[in-house]
Amino acid sequence: METSDQRRGETATVYELADDESISTGVVTAVATASDAEMVPTGGTAGGTTALDPLYTAVDPEALDALFGSDGFGTAGTPDRVTFTYHGYEITITGDRRIGLERLERAAGEPAE
Repeated sequence: METSDQRRGETATVYELADDESISTGVVTAVATASDAEMVPTGGTAGGTTALDPLYTAVDPEALDALFGSDGFGTAGTPDRVTFTYHGYEITITGDRRIGLERLERAAGEPAE
C-alpha cells in the first residue's frame, strides 16, 4: 500500500496494449519494463534485479480486465479511466488501450522499495 507522503515523480511512460493483450498483462509488462524488474520471480535475482509483486496485491486482475471488456475495449457504462498504484507507480488505464505509468517518489529519508 502506498503512503500519503509519496509524491509524483517527473518520469511518465505510456504503454499501448497489443490487440490481443489483456489489460492486466499489459500493466505487468509495462511496469516490469519501466522498472527493470522481473515479471515472475525466478528464484535467483542476479545483480540486484527485483521481481514484481503479483498484480492482485494492488488490484483484482480479473475485475480490471472485465471492467474494460473481454476484448480490452470499454462497453457502455465503462469508466474512461482507472487509476491505482502498483510497484511504486501510479497506473492510469484509459479506454483507448493506453496504460500510463508515473513513478512515485518517496519522501526524503524513506527507504526504497
